[in-house]
Amino acid sequence: MGAATTSTDDASATTDDATTTADDANATTGDASGSIGDADIMLIDACAILNDVNGSMDDANRTVDDAYCTLDYAHANLELSSCTQFVVWKEK
Repeated sequence: MGAATTSTDDASATTDDATTTADDANATTGDASGSIGDADIMLIDACAILNDVNGSMDDANRTVDDAYCTLDYAHANLELSSCTQFVVWKEK
């Protein structure tokens, strides 16, 4: 009877070890899921920052475009002024 009890005790200990291993694996999976959740949040934050940067870049591009338009307008006015001065000079 002692050998059978020892074998049953060994089987119970092995089952307990397997349960502990499974619990450890579940905890590790939980930790990994938490890490994935944290990474998802970081990715969402990074995307938001990138969108802000893109918005700022768009604003900067519009400012540069406005500056070019102003410069083109100034050149056109300068050419018109030169033409007007030439015509006035010619008429004198």
